[in-house]
Amino acid sequence: MIGKVQAVLRHHCIIMSELKDKPIEHYQMNGPSEPILLHEGPMTLDLEWVASDVERKESDEPFKTTKTHKENITSEEGILKLEWHPTPTIRFELLYPPMLIMVIPLYKHGTLSVTDLDLKEEVYARIIMLEPGDPQYDCHKPSSAMQEGNLARKCVEMGTSYDRLNEVRFHIVNFRTFVCKWRDGEAEGIDWIENGWNIEVNGWDIDLRPAQNCLELINSMNRVGGFAITHVGLLKRIDGKEFSSEQAEKVLDALYYLFAFIRGRWCGIILPRGSAKDMPVWEKWDLTKPISPWGGINNWAASSSVVIDNNLIQQFISKWTIPEWQRDIKPVLNWYVEACLQGGGLEGAIAMTQFGLERLAWIELQNLSFSDLLTRERYDNIPASNKLRWLLTRKKIPVDMKESNLLVYTENNKQRLRHKLDGPELFTFIRNNIVHPEKDETTIPPVEVMRDAYSLGLWYLEMLLLHHLGHTGKCFNRRYGSMMDQVPWSNDEKRE
Repeated sequence: MIGKVQAVLRHHCIIMSELKDKPIEHYQMNGPSEPILLHEGPMTLDLEWVASDVERKESDEPFKTTKTHKENITSEEGILKLEWHPTPTIRFELLYPPMLIMVIPLYKHGTLSVTDLDLKEEVYARIIMLEPGDPQYDCHKPSSAMQEGNLARKCVEMGTSYDRLNEVRFHIVNFRTFVCKWRDGEAEGIDWIENGWNIEVNGWDIDLRPAQNCLELINSMNRVGGFAITHVGLLKRIDGKEFSSEQAEKVLDALYYLFAFIRGRWCGIILPRGSAKDMPVWEKWDLTKPISPWGGINNWAASSSVVIDNNLIQQFISKWTIPEWQRDIKPVLNWYVEACLQGGGLEGAIAMTQFGLERLAWIELQNLSFSDLLTRERYDNIPASNKLRWLLTRKKIPVDMKESNLLVYTENNKQRLRHKLDGPELFTFIRNNIVHPEKDETTIPPVEVMRDAYSLGLWYLEMLLLHHLGHTGKCFNRRYGSMMDQVPWSNDEKRE
C-alpha cells in the first residue's frame, strides 16, 4: 500500500530543499473558491440501491414491486477534488460509457475504490447524462455519462508515518496578508509578504509564508468573497529528529486555533502532507473543522499596526500541549471566534461572549486553588456580574463605561439594575434580558444598545485572553472604532 501511496503523492509533490529559494505548496489555487484537484486516475464505483419496478398481472393492471439493484462502474477517468461550495467537501467524478438507461434514485449510496491510493470510501452518488445518444440507432442510450457525488466522510487519511517523518507541508485558508512582529523590543514592520514568518517553539521549527499568488487571491476575495489557499507552511524538528503524524497534527491543531484568534475567523489548516527522506508517505484530507468564508477583520488584531509578539505565539503553542489548558481554553476560543462572526446575530454573539467570560472566571478561580474553599454550588450562586467584575479588576482591565448608548440605557433602567452601575453589571443585565426576557417587551434592549454591549463584552473577552497569553503590546480597541490602545496592564508588566 505504501508504495502505491508514495508513487501518487510524489506525482503531486514538489520536493524542495530550501524554503527560502523555492515554493513549498503542493496545491495551488488560481482564483477564489476554485476546486483543488487531489487525484486523477482509475476508479471503481460499486452501487447498490432499492427502487420500484412496474410489473403486470394477468389482468394487465400494473403494480409495483421493490427490488435491489446493483451496478459496478469502472472508469479510467476518475477525479477526486476539494470543492468549497456549498460547504467544503471532497467530491468525485467518474466519466464512462453507459451500457443502458436505468431508473435510479437521484442520490444513492456506494463504495468508491481508488486503486492508486489503495483507498476505499463510502460515498453518496448521483448520475448525470452528458451527451444524448444517436437517435438513428438508440435514442435511449446516451454516448457518455458521469457518476458524481461526495465522500461520506469529511476526513480521509492515506499512508502512515511510521514515526519517521522529516517534514510536513500544509496549507492555510483565508489568513491575513500581513503580520507585524517584535524583534529585540522594536517593531520589525509588516514583513509577512516579503520574508515569511518563522516560529521556533517546543523544539519545532515552523516556517510560514504567503502562497505565490497570495495578493492576487486576496484582492479577488475582497470583491467576491469565497475561499483560497493564501499561505503555506513547513513543519520540522529543530534538532532534525524524526516525528510522527500524530505529533505533527497536535502542532497544526494549535496553529488552527492561534490563527483563528489572530484573524477573528476560522482559517483552515488543510491538506498536510508528510515526507520521510524526501519521499511523501502520509497525507490527510480533513475538512471536519469549520473554515470561514473570506471577510473583514473584526477583532483585536484588525489594524495593520497591531504587533504580534513572538512571546504570544510561543505562549499559545506551548500551552496548547498542556491537556488541562487546552481543555479549558478551547471552548472559550470557539465562543470567541463565533462571537466575532456574530453567529446567531447580535443576541447570539452576546450570549456566547458571556459563556466565555464566565468560563475564564472559573478557570482563574481554579488556578488560585480556591476550588476547595468555594464549591461549585456556592460559585453558581454568585451573580455573573460579580464574577466578571472580580476577574477584570484582578487583571487590571477597566470596568467603567464610556459608550453613550449604554450610559443612556443605564440611566433609564436604574431601578432594575443593582447598585454597581458599571460595564460588568450592564453587560450581564443586557445578556439576561436577551436570554430570559420578561413579559414586558420594552425590557429587550434596542439594537444600538445591544451593539455597544456586544463591543464591550467582546473587548473584555479579548483583553482577558491576551492577558492569559502574556501580550503587552498594542491592540485594536473595538469599543472606539479604529482606535489603537496599549493593553491596560502593560505599564505594570514593564515595571515588574
